Parts: sequence; structure tokens; C-alpha cells
Amino acid sequence: MKNFFNRKKIKWVLLGLTWVLSLILGMAGFARYSQLHGSGYTFWDNLYLTLQLIPLNSGGLEPPVPAALNIARFLTPILAAAAAIQALWAIFRQQIKSARLLYLHDHIIICGLSRKGLLLANQFQSHGTAVVIIERNKDNAWIEACNKPGMYLLIGDATEPALLEKAGIKHAHGIIAVCDDDGINVEIALRAEALSNERSSQTLHCLVHVSDPQLCLILNKQHTRLEQTAFRMELFNVFEHGARRILQEFPAWEENTSGIPHILVLGLGRFGQNLVLQLGRNWWNYRKDKNQKLEITVIERKAKQNTDLLFARYPQLRHAVHIISENIELESAEFELAGYLNSRLPDRIYICLDDDSHALKAGLILQQITRGKVPNIIRMVESGGLERLIQRTGNGLSIPNLFPFLVLEQICTTNLLDQQPRDILAQAFHEAYVRGQHPGEPLSQPDPAMNTWYGLHPDYKAKNYQQVDHLINLTTEFSYSIAPLVDWEAISYIFPDDISERMAQREHELWLADHLAEGWRYQPGEKNLQAKTNPALIEWKDLPENEREKNRNFIRNIPGILGKAGFQLVSK
Repeated sequence: MKNFFNRKKIKWVLLGLTWVLSLILGMAGFARYSQLHGSGYTFWDNLYLTLQLIPLNSGGLEPPVPAALNIARFLTPILAAAAAIQALWAIFRQQIKSARLLYLHDHIIICGLSRKGLLLANQFQSHGTAVVIIERNKDNAWIEACNKPGMYLLIGDATEPALLEKAGIKHAHGIIAVCDDDGINVEIALRAEALSNERSSQTLHCLVHVSDPQLCLILNKQHTRLEQTAFRMELFNVFEHGARRILQEFPAWEENTSGIPHILVLGLGRFGQNLVLQLGRNWWNYRKDKNQKLEITVIERKAKQNTDLLFARYPQLRHAVHIISENIELESAEFELAGYLNSRLPDRIYICLDDDSHALKAGLILQQITRGKVPNIIRMVESGGLERLIQRTGNGLSIPNLFPFLVLEQICTTNLLDQQPRDILAQAFHEAYVRGQHPGEPLSQPDPAMNTWYGLHPDYKAKNYQQVDHLINLTTEFSYSIAPLVDWEAISYIFPDDISERMAQREHELWLADHLAEGWRYQPGEKNLQAKTNPALIEWKDLPENEREKNRNFIRNIPGILGKAGFQLVSK
């Protein structure tokens, strides 16, 4: 953002200096011309003649013509023409861009030019996707930063259907509401849903930011949809998404950890609360002994009060974590003396303060206290000097075990549209497939289905979405529904034996029908990807027991797969 304004300032300074140079050359040139030809021009004559170079009225001169004047009589009209073109562009630019809106397809509409909105707009624009931004405030400080190819700005109320239609919602790929008001964001989504009924093309993806995590969870219970529909809405919260992402990038414990980790969290605001909640869920799914509780030390001025609030909102968290609340001011001797670390150093430190400079200061203090032995992850808002200082290496400025995490830049990316419930569940199925296939055995032939999700071919991704459809059919047929995870015990749910067997048979029947429709055929031996043959393409009654067991295992694993993806089964 600062670079944009610096470039713009430099541009106008250079243009102004060029005009001054042209004026000086013109006046000096006419003064010399007057001497050579005995014209007797005064200062004001020279100024007038120089200005007459703009409309090309004083450039036709008898030789000899001084070099300075020669430069001026070409430079001045060029500058004038450039200024005229720029003025016309400034006048008609918005009209031209508005006309282009009529021809946009598969673009993204962003409602609300907040920091989140601008980051998203820049991300999509840099990936070649056209972006239409709707902003209510014509004096928004970020408006100038939207003057880029592929970005279109509309000033007005995004809850107005006419403005959404002008933004091209009937042909857009997605709409993202990131205004500062949660109610406005939800209202935008409802207007978009009504207009999506008039679409004749693909699904409209709608993301709605809700800043209150608890409200986001409540609303998601009402609106979560896994079916493929013409309108797909997902309510998201940057604190919740950020907490999941920071633990993916900087896990709180290593795989195969046998002991109980100790985590230190500084700051229990919205991000800190979501981080503690996510730590609890991850430990709940990871631990082998249900009596083992993750140890978390929380430091904040109101640590005890905010911890009690967290336990009140999420009662099951008490059964997953043991929280030591330290009511300590970060700007105090008590914090720097670190008596809260006397018993044991933490395995990880997560700093979740809202102010970047305070966060970095706290991180440096803890880095000294722990002698750089503990990974210290600092949640930051701005990418800039402080973040670059942490990452800089060489010249003795390297800071060991200090890692910045830019929460908005990590979350506000083009992948955000691919993190709706249906996408998350499809990815979870793929990861479960990879974990369960060929454990420790070399493959007889390369299997492209084993790639990571983001490297997976679209055809194989489609298979995982097909698996989501199978799951919807299965759960509906057997009187279950899928909802956001609330009951953490749901991950350990066990289907009754008779239902489990019938579901396994039904899953095989769905799989068999899909493969036969795609041209696969039965052949004994190994599966052949090129020939599209598979020995399991037979009816359930003829299926070998080891193949039946694969289907049973899949059914048994459904609650766990759902739980890790943030969902659960609910019996109707």
C-alpha cells in the first residue's frame, strides 16, 4: 500500500519537474533566438511564446534555432498531449470500466474495501481473475490502491440488488462479503442468494465474514450444505481459520509425541481463544489416553476471566486441556521475571496480541528467557519492517526460533473459496484415502491418486467430491445428517453392527455403479489404471472378505474423518 502511494507521488514529482524543465528550455531558447535574429523579445514575450508551444502556435521558426528551443518545441507539445490524454482517461475511465462490466464472466465480487477486502482483491487480480469491488464509503483510504488492470470499483450499498446486478453477479464465480458489520455481510449473502436463482451457469460461491466466532458457529449450524447447489454459502471467521492455519504451519507437538506437551499462549483475545479451542480439539483427536490433558499456560491481564468464558462456551474443552491462567500485565516486571516458567519450559509459545510491536517485544523477551530453545510463533497483522526483521538472516540479525505468522495474508488468499464445507470434506476423504492405502508397501505402478490435495488432478478431485455425494446419500438413507462439530465425542461414534454392514454394502454398490458408468470393467489380478480394470468390480455377494472389510473400515472411519474436518453425524 505504501509502495503504491510512493510510486504515485514520484510520478507526479517527475512530471512536474519535466514541465519546469520544458518551461526553462523554452524561455532560454526564445531569449537566445531573439539575440540571434535581433527580435528584441522581452521576458514576458519569451514566456508567452513558450506557452504558445503547447497549442503548436509558436514553433514554426526561421533558422538558426537554438538547441534549447528545439528541445522545448518538441517536449512541450508532447507533455501537453500526454496531460490531455491523462485528463480524458481520468474523466472517462469509470465509464469505460463500467461498460466492461457487461462482458465479465467468472469474476469475483468483493463487498467491503477493508484490509481483508484489499488483500483478497490483490490476490485474485495477481492470479488473473477479474475483481469487482463494492465499497459504500467514497472516501475510503484504500480506493486509490484499486486502480489496477482487472479491478473494477463500484461505490454504493452492496445490499442493493441493482448494484449487485451491475457488478455482474449473474455471471460471477463468487462473492465475498467482508464489510466491518456482520449484519450487512449476512444481508449481502441473502440478496446474492435471491439473485442466484436467475443464473443459468455454474454454482455461485458465497463467503460471508462473521467476526464473532460463536455467532459464526451458530449460523453455520443453520446454513451448512454439502450438496451441490446453485448457491453455496459459507460463513467464515478469520480468527478461526487463522488458528487452524497457524497450527498446520507450526504444529504444537511432533507426531508420535508420547508425553504431554506444554504450550504457552500470550493473549486470549478472539484469536487466542480460537487457538486454545483448536489446540484442545487437536489434542482430543490425537491423545491415546482420555485422561491425558494438554497443558496450556495462558498469560493476559484478564486470563482467568477469559478462560472461564472459554470453558463456559465450550464445556468439552475442560476434558481436553488443563489451563493455568496467569493474570499478568505484559508491561510488568512479573512478566519479564518469568516466574510462570519456573516448573517447566514450554514446548511451543504462541503470541496472540493485537499490536505487532507489543507482540514482537514479548517474543524477544521470551526468546531471551528460553535462550532460543523454544519455537516462538508470533501472530502478526502487518507485513512490513517488524516482520522482515524477524525473518532477516545474516549480519548477526538472525533470531533463532522466532517465527512470524501473517494471519490475514495467510487466510485472505484465492484458496479461501476452496475452503467451503464440501471442499473441506472432499479433501479430508482424500487424505484418509492416502493414509489408508499401501501402508509401507512400494507401489507396482505410480498412482496419481496418491498426490497431495493441491497437486491432485481434477479428475481425482472429482472422485473425492463424488465420495462426498455418496456420504450424503448414505447418511440420509440411514437417518443421519451431517452438521458442524459440536460434540467432540462424535469422532468416536460407533455404528450399530447391522447398520454398519448395510452401509458398507450400500457404499460398495454406489462405488460399483460409478465405476461401471465410467467404463471400468472387472478383471482378476491387480487394478490397472490404464486399462481401467479392477478385480473388485463385482457384486457384494461375490466380493472377497478382504474387499468387504475395506468397505467396513471405511464406514467405521466416517465419524473420525468427519470430526477431523470439523463435522459430525447427527441421528435424525
